[in-house]
Amino acid sequence: MSRSVPLSLMQELTKVSQDAVIIPFLTFSSLETAESIYLVADGAQYILDGNTFEPIPFDFALLPDTDATPEVQLSVPNIDRVVGDKIRQILEPVSLRLELYDADDFDLTTDPRTAIGTPSPIYTASELLLRDVTVDAFQVTGTVKGWDIRGEYSTKLRATQDRFPALYR
Repeated sequence: MSRSVPLSLMQELTKVSQDAVIIPFLTFSSLETAESIYLVADGAQYILDGNTFEPIPFDFALLPDTDATPEVQLSVPNIDRVVGDKIRQILEPVSLRLELYDADDFDLTTDPRTAIGTPSPIYTASELLLRDVTVDAFQVTGTVKGWDIRGEYSTKLRATQDRFPALYR
C-alpha cells in the first residue's frame, strides 16, 4: 500500500490546536448495491457532490502509517436507530470512505451547508472495509481495515490443485 500521507500533514491533523477547522465526512457503501449512508461530524447538514451528509458525530481515528494492514475502531451513535438499521441492510462487507475538508471550503451561513466552488479534500482514506460490526440501541461500532489482499477471499476463482497444478509441484 502506498504511503500517501506526508508526515507534515499527519502532524498538522493530529496536533491539539490548529488554525484551520477540519470537517470529517464519512460514507458507508455496499460493495454489491448502490445504497450509501452519508455522515458528517458537525451540527448541520452538508451538500457535497450532490449527496446530503447527515449531522451525526462519529469517532474515527486516522489510519496508522505502518507496514501492517491499517486498522482503527469506528464508533457512530445510533441516533433514532436510523444509522444502525441502514447498516444492517447493507450487505457485508461495508465499504468506507473518510474525507477531511477545511471549513473554509463551505458556506457556513446556509442550511444545509454548501460547498464554495469545488473543494478538494485535505485527506482521503478510501477503499476501507468495516468489519466486526456491532449494532445496539446506543451505537454502531466496528473495525475499519484497509484492503489486505492476502486475507480477502475471492468468490470468482479458487486456486485448487485441479485448476493450477503448477502451484502444487
